Amino acid sequence: MAAHERVDARLLDIQVALANSRVIVDVRLLHESAIGDVGYFRVRAHLIDGSEVKFMERFCHQADTVVVEKYSFHWQRADGSLIRRWDNAPHHPEITSFPNHLHEGDESHVLAHEAVNVFEVLVKLEKALAEQVD
Repeated sequence: MAAHERVDARLLDIQVALANSRVIVDVRLLHESAIGDVGYFRVRAHLIDGSEVKFMERFCHQADTVVVEKYSFHWQRADGSLIRRWDNAPHHPEITSFPNHLHEGDESHVLAHEAVNVFEVLVKLEKALAEQVD
């Protein structure tokens, strides 16, 4: 499979995962691109509890491996207050998992966190909202 076909396939997998999520009630694609072996997307999704997640990920294919180069998954309440944001912006060099980190409840509350991708964040959201599903 050519690089651009792998990128297109991953973007489609992401769209399907978001559409099939049990906790997402509405998805709005803000931007999507596939250039060579690099894919990028930005999505806004509303969840069953009234909260919202802004998904952003830039990835590339290296050999047969997907490498997520940049990500931000921003989960907020309906009033705009932060619940969690997973990202790898290089602005917290003091964190042991630099540049990967988690903002928990407040922008200033920054924790070490392993790198995540859109599929892993969906699992975390579904676990967090499990009692509200069905």
